[in-house]
Amino acid sequence: MNGNIIQRGSAYGEDNKVLEDARPYSSYKSVIKKNHPLMIMVRSEREDLLAILNHQSTETQVAYSGTLLLLPNLIVYLVYLIFISGFALTVPSPITVVTDDLT
Repeated sequence: MNGNIIQRGSAYGEDNKVLEDARPYSSYKSVIKKNHPLMIMVRSEREDLLAILNHQSTETQVAYSGTLLLLPNLIVYLVYLIFISGFALTVPSPITVVTDDLT
């Protein structure tokens, strides 16, 4: 049986991946943005639903994953900073000033 048999209107195959020939429901980005679930909640003033985004476990997870992403970048930056500082301190300047002492 063909693996791309899908239900009518679905953009996903049996393997739950987006099909190559899938198209958005609108070609206008403003329509897609207007119909985004978060935009609908804001327009509807459903603060109780928006509060889910501020849940403590969500904040903890974001903070933890942010730390995991920032720490390796900080280490790489510090190593780069050490090497560039060492290079700048040890390599003589290519511009030399020659002074003739006439006295």
